[in-house]
Amino acid sequence: LLSQKSGAARSIRPALSDFFRGQPFVAKYKSIQSPKEIAKAVDSNRQKYIAIVVYGGDGTVIAAIKAMAGIDAPLIIIPGGTGNFIAKSLGLPFDPQRLLQAYFAQSSTIKYFDCAMTTEGLLALDIHAGWWAESTMNTPHSLKKWLGFIAYTTQAIRHLPSQRKQLYDFTLDDEDHKSINAYTALFANKAIQSFFGLKLFNKPERQGLLEIAFVNSVNPLRMWIWIMGRIITGR
Repeated sequence: LLSQKSGAARSIRPALSDFFRGQPFVAKYKSIQSPKEIAKAVDSNRQKYIAIVVYGGDGTVIAAIKAMAGIDAPLIIIPGGTGNFIAKSLGLPFDPQRLLQAYFAQSSTIKYFDCAMTTEGLLALDIHAGWWAESTMNTPHSLKKWLGFIAYTTQAIRHLPSQRKQLYDFTLDDEDHKSINAYTALFANKAIQSFFGLKLFNKPERQGLLEIAFVNSVNPLRMWIWIMGRIITGR
């Protein structure tokens, strides 16, 4: 499954074709225009293949993880996005041939990816709401190709002057209800989230742990102090 929204989607096809040429099995390719197409593609092919390979960014990978929940076939992730948080957290190589060689030579390790359950379905990585979410969603694709992850930070800073606090209502474990006023809310299923390029949750990843953060101030000075404090102390 090849995401056409990823910048190198066209250039990776020859590398994949070179690898699969001469293998004792047949590789089928499908181009994906958006993560929403992933679930349909996986569901229609789940019984046909020994493995499913997905190339794209975190949005594409997240959609594939959720679509493959409960399926025995492994998901092989080839990083091809802006942030690639999941691929980096798993320690995956960015060279597609090296990655595929490791898997088919049976020299790789299968890792299980736990998902959280929400009222809207499975949560594979994170949920953003408010200022940070709106900024990242509106980041132009051309800017991401040019600046990489810095593009998200640039857009977030541009949107700072117009931000207002919002009320966030949420319930944890069906019983702990909370209401919090903040500029943005971040719910992470994995301890690999970053904020302005810095690791947001500075703790080891633990199974079954949902981490939550709220931004209560968008004052540039306070943000600068937080960023410098995190860089200096690592906390």
